[in-house]
Amino acid sequence: MELHFWLSDDKGLPPVSSCYIRGGQIAALHDEYASKDVPNLSRFEERPWGMKEFYVHDLDGNLLRFGMIPEEA
Repeated sequence: MELHFWLSDDKGLPPVSSCYIRGGQIAALHDEYASKDVPNLSRFEERPWGMKEFYVHDLDGNLLRFGMIPEEA
């Protein structure tokens, strides 16, 4: 998977937008990120809306959200 971002002079854009990535290997990805001490990594947990998710804010403030149906874990 590749994510492509573009350069923007609007510093207000990253804090009000996000990308959601859903798939079956999300648990393994969180384990990998945690083992590499990725900054701004949230816990991987089930949310009230029924998805198991974690979040990362990149260095420019973009919110990357990763999730899966808990039964797929």
